[in-house]
Amino acid sequence: MADFFRSSPGNAVGKSKIAGAEYIVIEKAPGIELGRVWPDLNGKERRQIIEQLVQYQKKFTASTFPGIGSLYYAGDLDKGLSCIPVRENLSKNAFICKDIVIGPINDQRLFEQGRGDVVCDRGPCKYFAHGYDFPPLMNVGGSCMEDYVVALGRHEMSYVRSSSKLPSPGIFGPGWYQPSADKKIAALEDYIKIARYLPPNDPLVTAAVLWHDDLHSGNIFVHPDNLTQITCIIDRQSSDTLPLIRHNIRPAFLDYEGPKLPLGIYGEARKGPQLPADFQKLSQGEQREAQALVRQQALYKLFEMYSAAENPNVSRALLHRETLRCALIDSAAITAYHSEPNLKARLVDAVDAWEELVGRGGPPCPLHYPKEERTAQMEDFTQCAEEYSTARQKLQTTREEFLHLVVKHDEERDQWIKAWPFVNDEGNQ
Repeated sequence: MADFFRSSPGNAVGKSKIAGAEYIVIEKAPGIELGRVWPDLNGKERRQIIEQLVQYQKKFTASTFPGIGSLYYAGDLDKGLSCIPVRENLSKNAFICKDIVIGPINDQRLFEQGRGDVVCDRGPCKYFAHGYDFPPLMNVGGSCMEDYVVALGRHEMSYVRSSSKLPSPGIFGPGWYQPSADKKIAALEDYIKIARYLPPNDPLVTAAVLWHDDLHSGNIFVHPDNLTQITCIIDRQSSDTLPLIRHNIRPAFLDYEGPKLPLGIYGEARKGPQLPADFQKLSQGEQREAQALVRQQALYKLFEMYSAAENPNVSRALLHRETLRCALIDSAAITAYHSEPNLKARLVDAVDAWEELVGRGGPPCPLHYPKEERTAQMEDFTQCAEEYSTARQKLQTTREEFLHLVVKHDEERDQWIKAWPFVNDEGNQ
């Protein structure tokens, strides 16, 4: 990826004749980490940071690639591996580089928890719209995005079948829901039957782009004398050319724990966050928490609104990310780790919303869940959700009890909350 950013200061990339491998030489990042100063910035200063990040992301969506996979130097791929040249005859904004090709995907998510040992098709797969004259490289037919989402399910199913012990996100004791490889495989087999119908019919969000998937505050540097000026963004080595809707779109440091405002920029969705009606009756500590939530919600919404104005592809992708289509793809890709009732529940929803997914007069749904199977699935899903909710509530209660013991005055509360070591699935305390 660094070769596509040679115009940005602070990066150089080359081939080491001594090490026999690619290397990246990165100069010391100028400035200081945004995370060190973000809490002290006022609202206007934070808005200026978000505006710059939206412009940064706009550069990515302006250029597309002819296929889904990862970038390689052409001479570094083993002989026999499929690749897609990144060369002239792409869209007018696409990258052109004769020395770089799109090869097998190395998306980190396909290598976690031992997934890298799975023998499966890792692509790449091409977009027909770019006019290449050879057949799809993933042998499942259809368009590139369809190939990709089917391959995600097949990869996860191969991982489940080959694992002697699957990773577990929690504790499943006696009397609780018990996950099993057979249940996961059955759910993934059903997913594969409908996967090719899931990609949205929106080339602006399914086009393959490079991206920075880890925009947390430690990867963003600002000028020490002008804290609203971004001087450098590090950790840019990701080389995956993926559909925009499969990237981590929103900067991670804007995420928070609490209710999210509705997506969209029109009507009710355009309304900003509000303090609770009983705000004046809350304690000082509770008032500060409510005010902090409103500020977080406002920044979260601000990113969406700036994107809608300056980078509409991102705005469209955020909306698509909230749909059943994307929920199914996301669930299938992590079924081995997370409980398959989440995927099965979404499959049931897909059956019920089939006409909405494929359009009136479209192909019949290949799935059917009788009443007794739906009842059993709902029991599993409800039990998993209740167990997760109970565990979260207990952790929250433990945190409040700890704060009650150690906090001497209200000013300390926020500091202790930030220091709390246990985080939820979204990475928040």
